[in-house]
Amino acid sequence: MPDEFIQLAPEYVRDLDAWTRAWYMEAAATGYISSPYRADAATVELIRGYFLAGLCPADAAEACFGRKH
Repeated sequence: MPDEFIQLAPEYVRDLDAWTRAWYMEAAATGYISSPYRADAATVELIRGYFLAGLCPADAAEACFGRKH
């Protein structure tokens, strides 16, 4: 079954929504993005992976937009 047909638990959706909002606020506060910001599909998958890996929103914003070595 394609991913778009998988039902997500309401708790997961709520947690992901709250985490994504916090990630957005962190990214904006540090100057990585400016409002309005629309992430492309690759960035959405990247931040979803950071959420699943357990990164806090601030660390995820840094990992997504921060300077790479």
